[in-house]
Amino acid sequence: MSEPLDNDDFESLIPADKQLPPEWVRSLTERGTLTVYRKSQNELRYIGMPVGGIACGLLYLGGDGKLWLWDIFNEEKEGVIVGTVELPLVLWQGNSTIGAREGRAYVAPHTQQSLVAQGVTLEWNDERRSMDTTGWEELAFCGQYPIGTVRYSDPKCPLAITLEAFSPFIPLNLDDSSLPATVLSYTLTNTSQEPQTARLSGFIENPYPGKGTLVQRCDTEGALTLPPGASQTVTFVVAWHFPTSSLKTIEAETGNHYATRFADATAVAEYVFANLERLSGETRLWRETFYDNSTLPHWFLERTISTVSTLATTTLHRFGSGRFWAWEGIGCCPGTCTHVWHYAQAPGRLFPELERELRERVDFGAGFDVATGMIRHRAEGSGPAVDGQCGRILGVLREHQLSPDSQFLTRLWPKVKRALEFLMAHDTDGDGLLDGAQ
Repeated sequence: MSEPLDNDDFESLIPADKQLPPEWVRSLTERGTLTVYRKSQNELRYIGMPVGGIACGLLYLGGDGKLWLWDIFNEEKEGVIVGTVELPLVLWQGNSTIGAREGRAYVAPHTQQSLVAQGVTLEWNDERRSMDTTGWEELAFCGQYPIGTVRYSDPKCPLAITLEAFSPFIPLNLDDSSLPATVLSYTLTNTSQEPQTARLSGFIENPYPGKGTLVQRCDTEGALTLPPGASQTVTFVVAWHFPTSSLKTIEAETGNHYATRFADATAVAEYVFANLERLSGETRLWRETFYDNSTLPHWFLERTISTVSTLATTTLHRFGSGRFWAWEGIGCCPGTCTHVWHYAQAPGRLFPELERELRERVDFGAGFDVATGMIRHRAEGSGPAVDGQCGRILGVLREHQLSPDSQFLTRLWPKVKRALEFLMAHDTDGDGLLDGAQ
């Protein structure tokens, strides 16, 4: 039997002086600059930023401003469809097989491609430019979730174009952050010394006209004449409406929650345009508050908030019954698993209504065993997971602290007490450590 490690042993494994470059250490705390990816540096091909609403499917913004992936059609599968074919279930690397759960998407990242024909075109004088990587000498992408910004520039064009793409994302306002719609807001600036007359036009196909609806609306028609130095903004809204769900799980038969609010995609687009100033203003206010009004390093802010975009993927579903339901990963491991989802902190801070609903309806509702105090880790029909049980109890504390009064805690307290007693019963010798499988 080996002797206990002493300080010298640890020093040999992890030296106090790690020989880190001083300039790198300083960069960790300096404010720094925004991360920008450029066409000229061949940095755009793997960019995919979710720009749909919470639990409304998955739609990516590419580095050149085009939309791709289009996982909005309620097709239950493990992984996602990219382009016109589904990615293979496995990849071969040497003699080993890499499946979806073993990091396939990391080893071979998806590149930008789209199964939906689409395009936006700029016209000025007798010239035309596609608003994508083929039409401009330089493109620059900056992702500050929930807003992706693409800048188009070319010395041969008298206009500079900036695209801001997003779905409304307003912390504490779950419904207006759960719209099946993407806003594409293009700002045209005349960089020449002469007036310029320009027009933006766009098209998009509906790949499933018999299954749901997909519409595009624009708030501007005709051409926008710009004096030197002047700017004009043109806004498109892409909206979708696929009311039924193909998930084979309880309450999925109630369809998608957004279908209880809107009759079709046209109604979604009309709502967004009718409230565009407020929706876009409050979304930009969040971006300004989080990114611009902070003294923290840009790299830290970008990485801290980026994972929140998981809310806008097909990992999450919000059924017509109101139930919030999630995979561990897209199409993988069902039931809003307690010993996975209890680690997520941002949803509870940004959208406490969502987490309060999950505590009451699932963890201490469908997933709660009144007789024992056990919280089933996949709600219906599963057993406990100790970390998940503890985490959901702590979740009640967090949701109470973010509530305007004590009503939430008062309703749940008898069950929370029973859940604590379940844990205490598994410490049979009173040493503070739970017995059995952890």
